[in-house]
Amino acid sequence: MTENNKDFIDELVNSIQQIKRIDAPPFLFGKIAHRIQAARNEELFFNTSWVVRIAFAVIIMISVNALTLWSVNKKPKQQFNNQLELHKVAQEYFGSDNVSNYFY
Repeated sequence: MTENNKDFIDELVNSIQQIKRIDAPPFLFGKIAHRIQAARNEELFFNTSWVVRIAFAVIIMISVNALTLWSVNKKPKQQFNNQLELHKVAQEYFGSDNVSNYFY
């Protein structure tokens, strides 16, 4: 280490000794305690508007899920009906009962 670095380190260490203790302003603890108490007395996160918003969101989610389930359960019936109609048309066209071989 060079002499210049040692001097710099000594200045930094000695600067700690020059720091003076700071006294807190009077009634600081009382102000902090008052703010904490005031925050506790405030109304919590849930009030009537938040409850209504959450209830509305839940109702919308349940409705969307019900619509999805209804449409998913409806499609296989439509598909079966379409295949049944195609089978009837094929029976009329080809005139045989063994038409299912054409579709599978």
